[in-house]
Amino acid sequence: MRLKISDLQRVVETALKEKNEVENFCNEIKRVFGPTVVVSDDVVKLSEQANDRLNVLERTGRKNSIQFSRSIAQKLSTHESSEVRKLVARVLPVDEATKLVNDKSHTVRIEAAKRAPLAEVKRSIARFPNDVALKEVYSSRLLSEKNSALEASAKGPEEDFMSDTWYEKSAKKLVQDYYAAGLDTGWVNSAVNQVVLSNRATNRFNVDSMKLYKTVLKLLADREELMEEEALKESKVSLPPVELADDPVESLNESTLSASEYIEKANSLFNVKFSVIPPGLKKHRLGENYRAVAMVPTVAFLPHKRSIRYEDETALDKYTKCWNMQQRLSGEPYKLSWSPHPDAQNKISFHLELK
Repeated sequence: MRLKISDLQRVVETALKEKNEVENFCNEIKRVFGPTVVVSDDVVKLSEQANDRLNVLERTGRKNSIQFSRSIAQKLSTHESSEVRKLVARVLPVDEATKLVNDKSHTVRIEAAKRAPLAEVKRSIARFPNDVALKEVYSSRLLSEKNSALEASAKGPEEDFMSDTWYEKSAKKLVQDYYAAGLDTGWVNSAVNQVVLSNRATNRFNVDSMKLYKTVLKLLADREELMEEEALKESKVSLPPVELADDPVESLNESTLSASEYIEKANSLFNVKFSVIPPGLKKHRLGENYRAVAMVPTVAFLPHKRSIRYEDETALDKYTKCWNMQQRLSGEPYKLSWSPHPDAQNKISFHLELK
């Protein structure tokens, strides 16, 4: 059976289109993240560096400063690399990122679930019942929204409209919905008018449009000032933080232990908790005749009450690297990764997936 010229032309056009979309995505990463990512033309490596940078920005509360092209990101939402799709799930607006909550990759689902409507996350849990981290994200967000609802119901609507608190909360929501989507300040006037008209029609309350408008502008100005201060701090060479003389994590990083010894020492230091491999992944084990039940790390705890430091990241990276190396040597098709836990700043989640 011969391939028609028209079919061949379509194949070539499709390949060129995909190549162009990947190049545009790489250029957009370099534009948005600048020198904080490795200059490379490998879309997977660039995405990995960008995801690492986003982790830092999230921990410092500056993720909203990222303004990624929606159209460029959309075109790579079905890319074969989970690292690329993970980045797409984090930079797309919520309505588009929600579509990735049912992605085949565990890490992509988690990032989408952090932002998707709870109803969609619940449906995803039904499709992936063994995804423990997905359930944790859902529970954490559900608890957070219940607390917000209780706070909102503590005051009557009329009293709320008479206070500055309502205007501040409304302004924060507008900034979160519009500014985080990468729009400039041109949205403020129309967004405020929409709030005024909506409340007048549904609740019969007259919102002071000028007061709300000024509150939004003040929030935007404060946000820009904070971003400038953070950028200035990053540009300066800062002195290392004062640490305890005998930091156990730093001692672990400086040790010359073997991979198995390092894992054993880290298990104790970080109080690592284990669970059985989920059935969906366990069926891929090559060592099915082993009598011992395979256990994998699920959560860990930093030996201090602070947020994750550079020393902690280094130790956890080495821990997963040693663990993955042991799996590779034994012929098992698993890969372990870690991320900050949504419940506590000193808690760590481990994620298992197929290589």
